[in-house]
Amino acid sequence: MSFHKNCQNIRLEVVENQLTRLHCLAETHNGGWLTAWILLDSRIGNDNGVFSTKRGCKDFSKRCIFPQLQTHNGAPWLVAILPRDDNNMLNATGDGPNWQAIDLSRLIKNHNGELEWWDGSRLPL
Repeated sequence: MSFHKNCQNIRLEVVENQLTRLHCLAETHNGGWLTAWILLDSRIGNDNGVFSTKRGCKDFSKRCIFPQLQTHNGAPWLVAILPRDDNNMLNATGDGPNWQAIDLSRLIKNHNGELEWWDGSRLPL
């Protein structure tokens, strides 16, 4: 099931160890609703100032500022200021913060009331 079309009250939560999870009400196949969440830090990282989902890139919360959820064309996007490896927080032109965004609807799906990564896993890479 589509993550953003079959979920309500989507929000970010900071949990123990300052990690970030996505929390929502997710629709089941029979039309019911369950509380669901997925730990974003298990698959999303800051790779020198850019969001990354490549293997081994995780724990973006430890290297981001002002994480927030925004909607673009109905899909939820994770948006934050991501410092580069040298701790520089300016964008490439140097005229403002290095705001970065990643489309969560392309990474997460609703599987009968449970959130999981598109590869069918809830586990980190």
